[in-house]
Amino acid sequence: MIGDNQSNSILLKLNPTGKKVGGVQASIKHAKDNESRAIELKSVFESVGNALKIPPALIAAMACRESDIGASLDINGYGDNKHAFGILQCDIRENTIIAGKPNPKGLAHITQAITRLKDYTNTISNKHPSWPIELQLQGAVASYNYGTKNCQSIEGIDSGTTNGDYSNDIIATAKYYAGY
Repeated sequence: MIGDNQSNSILLKLNPTGKKVGGVQASIKHAKDNESRAIELKSVFESVGNALKIPPALIAAMACRESDIGASLDINGYGDNKHAFGILQCDIRENTIIAGKPNPKGLAHITQAITRLKDYTNTISNKHPSWPIELQLQGAVASYNYGTKNCQSIEGIDSGTTNGDYSNDIIATAKYYAGY
């Protein structure tokens, strides 16, 4: 388990559909395939999660989706045709400073990426104050992939995300990493 029940408790309120093809079981299989790498970084995920009040299991799940927790990165820590750095794939075209170089799995990189997620959480909560806090968090996860402008409705939370399942896949993976 990554994180404790208290730090991950918001995940219990979510009912993700998982991957578009294969559903929650496909998300769990992907999580299991990357579990050993997630456990290796457990203390970093927990440190950043606790500091920024983001579920540590969610951070691990995002790294799983973005880079197979580093397995799909090149030798220098880049992915997405060299347009993004680190296990959480900070886009070098959108970030003037990429923290953590040269360590794509380090505390500085993960902190930078999750600070961005935290900013998205604040934006979505202001944009959709009537949404339950857990769906605001899920909207922020979707926004990490496609920007806050595209987060328009709960029903279409993943419309326009990669494969149309980004946040639902990550939330399902996070619940697995949390032990739920």
